[in-house]
Amino acid sequence: EKSPPERMTVFPRLPERDSLRLGDVGFPVTAVQYMLDELTLQFEGLDNVPQNGLYGEETARAVAEFQRRDLLPPTGEVDKRTWDTLVRSHDLLANDIRQ
Repeated sequence: EKSPPERMTVFPRLPERDSLRLGDVGFPVTAVQYMLDELTLQFEGLDNVPQNGLYGEETARAVAEFQRRDLLPPTGEVDKRTWDTLVRSHDLLANDIRQ
């Protein structure tokens, strides 16, 4: 019997719509805020990200800063490419912390 891979982090997929943006609410927004907050350990400028599930100005600023640091277009919106990069960056950080 095969055991499942040892991946503990579970984030929702990006909603079927193309991106998360100002005014959006819900669990995917909370997941973005959580990942950005965790990444403050690695990047200055991502601090003060609220954990309220509301995609406001602070979240948009933090997303744009993350995008700039990862050489993505700094739109402040979370498209699929930004989502995938954010999840990958968070997973790498989580693995570094566990080791």
